Amino acid sequence: SNLMTFKVEIRSANHVAMPLRLVFTREALQSLKEGKVTPEHFLREYVQFI
Repeated sequence: SNLMTFKVEIRSANHVAMPLRLVFTREALQSLKEGKVTPEHFLREYVQFI
């Protein structure tokens, strides 16, 4: 499969790190770029809090 996995760490102003995992396909990313899905939908669908 062409699943892409990214581990992202978000640091807020108070330096609390929030690790996230993004797992999505190339097609899903293309849909986002073409405006077929909203960023909100993309995040709801593909972000996992770890």
